[in-house]
Amino acid sequence: MRTTPSAVQPAPGAFQTETNLPPDSLLLFHRYIFITAQRAGHIPNFLVLGMIALMAKFSSNPYFDNIHLWQRAKCWFSAAMQSFNARTELIDLPALQGCILLSFVALAEGDSAQEALLTSQAICMVRMLCLPESLSLNPIQREVEIRIFWVMWMMENWHAARALIPKQLMASPTFKRPLEEETYKNMRRDDLAGE
Repeated sequence: MRTTPSAVQPAPGAFQTETNLPPDSLLLFHRYIFITAQRAGHIPNFLVLGMIALMAKFSSNPYFDNIHLWQRAKCWFSAAMQSFNARTELIDLPALQGCILLSFVALAEGDSAQEALLTSQAICMVRMLCLPESLSLNPIQREVEIRIFWVMWMMENWHAARALIPKQLMASPTFKRPLEEETYKNMRRDDLAGE
């Protein structure tokens, strides 16, 4: 019997290996922190369901063998969107990560209206969170925030050109750039804020 998205309640320990996270976590997550938080039950369902939806179309898992390529993500994406729309915190880092992740799913699914709406919402969240001017003191979260700003800056350039609308996010030479990849991957929760 197949598990449906409505039956999915990500439990601590659901991710047993690092291969369950998209490559380089789409720059939206720190792999070690995400897996640790997910195992402790602290990751919103919309992030986990969104990851499943994004990976479903490209998966070679036998679960998807008899499901048409274009149908694989639909129920997972729908469940992720329901969870996202029911979130209690409207604007915070997980909501922003969810907005970006779900816009990627919408793009992969060919849903340009949903992708445009989620991208616009993410741009607004970046502005409301004052990224990258107001960054966390936690070094890992600060790096995630920096990476998310630059991901959104690139997404907005594409979005503005496609929709012929003015850009809202401006980059400054004074804005911090992302750390080198290996340094970022090797960061751990107990790293000091000044390092």
